[in-house]
Amino acid sequence: MKRLVFDTAAIRRNIGIIRKKAGPSAIYGVLTGDGYGAGLAELAALLREEGIDRFAVQELEDVQTLREHGFETEEILLLRSTADREELNQLLDLGAVCTVGCYETAVALNSLAAERAALARVHILIDTGMGFGGFLPTEGEKLLSIYQYLTNLQVTGVYTHLCAARSDINPQLEQFSSALDVIRGAGYDPGVCHAASSSALMAFGHTQLNAVRVGSALLGQCRRGRGRRLEPCCWGEAALETVRWLPKGNTVGNERLCTLHQPTRVAVLPVGYLNGFGLQRSQPSGVRAMVESWRNQHHRSVTVNGQKARIIGRISAVETAVDVSDVKCSPGDVARFEIDPALARGLERCYLEEAPEADT
Repeated sequence: MKRLVFDTAAIRRNIGIIRKKAGPSAIYGVLTGDGYGAGLAELAALLREEGIDRFAVQELEDVQTLREHGFETEEILLLRSTADREELNQLLDLGAVCTVGCYETAVALNSLAAERAALARVHILIDTGMGFGGFLPTEGEKLLSIYQYLTNLQVTGVYTHLCAARSDINPQLEQFSSALDVIRGAGYDPGVCHAASSSALMAFGHTQLNAVRVGSALLGQCRRGRGRRLEPCCWGEAALETVRWLPKGNTVGNERLCTLHQPTRVAVLPVGYLNGFGLQRSQPSGVRAMVESWRNQHHRSVTVNGQKARIIGRISAVETAVDVSDVKCSPGDVARFEIDPALARGLERCYLEEAPEADT
């Protein structure tokens, strides 16, 4: 038994915190990466139950999946600009809101919409420094030409991506505001304006404008949410494979062996880094990497029958050794461990409305 467990009650509480932080702003539930590992359709269904019916995804297949699972009228924004006519045709068929991040996309989409005698709903992407696409704030003529000449495009929003690593995002916001001023100054309505993602919303509430995009914060994974009552709501569980005593001097591990300094009762947990156990989304470097490596080596643990059990040596590809010398347990008992759901692999997803009490 290996599974990835989600506490849906904790997710609902996170949604409540996010809603208070966002105030009157509309909320887009970001579902990239299969809902950050929580399941695209499953997380979308939970969001809809909580009154969030605007979604943002990264891939055409995500739009298709949501429509197939009954999300027929909800707004789905594709957070990627594409000029591929086949993709654009499918996005129009699915009623998605397309991102226009370059003039080539705008022209291609306008042409396809004209052939259908229809309007294509779009959000315009402004590049304020991340460099992953979008119109530069200085490209006012290109921006205005979308409104002036591409009459089969219905601009319903304008947005930008903020660099979450920056402590001062005001320069980016100023650039975004200048682009909005150009649009409004020409007499056009930019529609829904959004810049804040999870990190920016939790750290800098003034970035919300009239909409926000929230993904990792839903699962309590937002690092800037610390101290703001967001709850981690996911953990891994797996049954212990073997439990046995090994003598002093015996070695345990893979690549770099760990020598036991005393007789040790060792349990084998059937998960490893190929399952995402022990991995981080952003890997530290330099001194921080050394500290993290030491911490992971000496202080990482799992919980078995309510007691902490230290991991011995390095986490291997598909197995991990655990010191259960002081833990009453047997093969088949369940170990609980921390894992980033976005990196989890090979674990069955499970949703609990009422999670068990946290282990001490």
